[in-house]
Amino acid sequence: MKILLIETEPGGHHVSLYLNSLVDKLLSKKHEITILTNKQTKNSKSFSYIKKKKVKIFFLDNYKIFSRSNYFTILVNQFILFYEIKKKVNYNKFDHIYFNTFSVIDKAIAILGPPFNKTKFSGLIPSANLYKKFSLNNLRYYKNLINKFLFNRVLKIKNLENIFIPDNKFINYVKNKNFSKKVKFSYDFGYFNEGRQSNYSYKIPSILKKKPKNKIFILVYGSIRYEKGIQYLLKAISLSNKLKKISLIIAGKQDQFSKKCINYYKKNNLLKNKLIILDYFIPKKLETFLFKISHYVWTGYTKNYSGSSAVYFLSSVYFKPVISSNHGLINFYNKKYKNGFSVEIDNVIKIKNLLNNLAYKPKKINKKKFLLINKIHNQEKFSDNICKFLLLRN
Repeated sequence: MKILLIETEPGGHHVSLYLNSLVDKLLSKKHEITILTNKQTKNSKSFSYIKKKKVKIFFLDNYKIFSRSNYFTILVNQFILFYEIKKKVNYNKFDHIYFNTFSVIDKAIAILGPPFNKTKFSGLIPSANLYKKFSLNNLRYYKNLINKFLFNRVLKIKNLENIFIPDNKFINYVKNKNFSKKVKFSYDFGYFNEGRQSNYSYKIPSILKKKPKNKIFILVYGSIRYEKGIQYLLKAISLSNKLKKISLIIAGKQDQFSKKCINYYKKNNLLKNKLIILDYFIPKKLETFLFKISHYVWTGYTKNYSGSSAVYFLSSVYFKPVISSNHGLINFYNKKYKNGFSVEIDNVIKIKNLLNNLAYKPKKINKKKFLLINKIHNQEKFSDNICKFLLLRN
């Protein structure tokens, strides 16, 4: 089969996990793979693994994306991307088209139809909260109403084969609805084994070469953005001089909000010697080092975020407990597997109290809990599941 994989996000775990995993699986089954991606991805370190594979790669031309600060600009961005994709490739030569991140174009396709005529297609939506209930006086009620309408329109498209969503609550929500058979559960995961290709050189930060004794390291890892909730963690530590044992390792490329927030707290007397900041893409070997020396991993996402977390599952690979927010899909997994601690994300007093307990009354988590997660959520489960449905009717 000739399969086109489309990924327009320029980096992050959508490439380094999902796309890598699918490419390996499809190539192992002798399919012909073509990738259409953002021009910015070309020099992304997370894309370096795929560039060494036997795949054809097309890059979208540079196009302007507006700030995603509101619902209207998100829609505008989707329409811009729709027309960029439509004009780029002759889609008739492919047997199947798969959107690795479908949520960047799903609404445009709902309104305009697919940009590649009658070719079969599928896609993954990392986060879908249509099942959430809001009051009539809440703006999100009306956004959700529009999103439900557009989602139903997408499902009615004849050449749409599958929508993959890593959220059991959403799967239950669509069970008795029309076209629900097109919605499939996707196993999320956090670690991709690059094998011999993971031999990137890395440098241990000098501050970590001699690991201080009696210190407890909390790791904030991945794409350091607003949704990570790091602002609440930093504020909680800044309010207590009892948390002398705790230090933060903030490892990953920062967005402007996070950078500004971190720079502000770096000046705080209680924090200036507790922050270890690595503001760049973390190679695999350095990732391993950071997780091994850390005691806990922060996955405390803000209340506007309801999706899954690759870092949550990555923490389990390294047998590290998480500190999670007490809402959304991550909290669902945390309750199910009991591999960490939950806290009300915007309540800095509760965060401070939890950190104090973890610092002076640490609780051990049974290794079997991590092993169970690793057995269910891994790259093989993810890629096998998607490929099974991708190839089923072709």
